[in-house]
Amino acid sequence: MYHIQLDVGDEFYSQMAYRVRKSPGEVVMLLQRTDGGIWLMTKDFYPADIYRLPTGKMTRNESPEIAILRETLEETGVSSTAAELFETIACTFSYGPISLAYYSYIFLIPDFNAEPSPIDVSEGITDFKEVQPCELRSVTDQLRSIQGEWSDWGRWRAIAHELLFNRLSLPDSATD
Repeated sequence: MYHIQLDVGDEFYSQMAYRVRKSPGEVVMLLQRTDGGIWLMTKDFYPADIYRLPTGKMTRNESPEIAILRETLEETGVSSTAAELFETIACTFSYGPISLAYYSYIFLIPDFNAEPSPIDVSEGITDFKEVQPCELRSVTDQLRSIQGEWSDWGRWRAIAHELLFNRLSLPDSATD
């Protein structure tokens, strides 16, 4: 399990406190193509040009293993049973003296060669794009550079991307 603490502002902390009351955590979809490419998505209400790994909230009393199957179908239109737990991130959000924990369960879904097509239109997903694992560093940097009301969200979302960049990118890949 990967543990991290983030100091956040009051508005984001309040949003996460509400989320924790409704959901014990989220699943993160590492949709990896046979050639190694990874699918990212964006939504209609995100800051412009921001793509990230798809995620979905677990429902109360739902296991991560069940949530990943449901969320993958809702967000990509593909029914998959090949999800493997890759890593768990325990993120502690702190606002002054108070804090709360939220868990992100990253699941690898290998050989995801289908073109994603969401079936849950309420998600607001507007596009998918494929990147190579080495490109997750620039995704991390872009998420961390978001300013204003989305900055805490961007720093939080950057965590999984950085972890996956570090785990999936080979040090010698730049010389190939």
